[in-house]
Amino acid sequence: MAIAALVLGILGLVPCFGAILGILAIIFGVIGLKRAKRGSGGKGMAMAGLILGILGVLVTIVTVVALAIAAESLDDAKVGTCMRVPEEGNELSQIDAQPCDEPHEGEVVGKGNLIAAGDEAYPGADEVAADVEASCARKFEAYVDEPVGQTYDLFYIYPSEDAWEGGDGGYLCIATSPAGDDLTDSVKG
Repeated sequence: MAIAALVLGILGLVPCFGAILGILAIIFGVIGLKRAKRGSGGKGMAMAGLILGILGVLVTIVTVVALAIAAESLDDAKVGTCMRVPEEGNELSQIDAQPCDEPHEGEVVGKGNLIAAGDEAYPGADEVAADVEASCARKFEAYVDEPVGQTYDLFYIYPSEDAWEGGDGGYLCIATSPAGDDLTDSVKG
C-alpha cells in the first residue's frame, strides 16, 4: 500500500490526473500508515504518498481555478478583446482572451443581443446567422474603419437554438486575418 500511495502521489502531481490519483494516493497513504503502525513497514513511503496526494489535489484545484479565471465569458467579452477564435460548429460559452500586442487570431469588433430570443420561436440558424452577419458587418466597418474583406475578414458567433430558447440572443463579431494568420496588433481603425 505504501508503494502504491507513493506512485499515485507522484502521478497525482500531473494536473490532468491530479484529483483522481491524488485522492487514491491519500487513501492508500492512510491505509499504508495504519499498516506501518502494525509493524509492516513502509511508513516513509506511505507518508510521502499521502503528502503528494494532497499536493496533487491542491495543484488540480489551483489549475482549474486559474483556467476559470483566465477564460472570459461571452457576456463579459468587450469590444477590443483580442482572442483565439473558436472552431466553427462548437458550442461556445467562453473565449480565450489574448493581449492584442501578442499573436492572436481575432479581435472582438462588436457585440449585441437579438431581442426576440426567448420571446419568439427560434427562426432557424440561417435566419439568425443572416441577422447577425448584417449587424456585425455594420459594427465591423465602424470599428475597423474599412469594409469587410478589405484587410480583415469577419467571423461571428451567434446563439444556438438552445441558447435562444433560454433567452440568450447574444452574439459576437470578430475581425480575423483572411489568410488565417495570427494578428499581432489591434485592428481598430
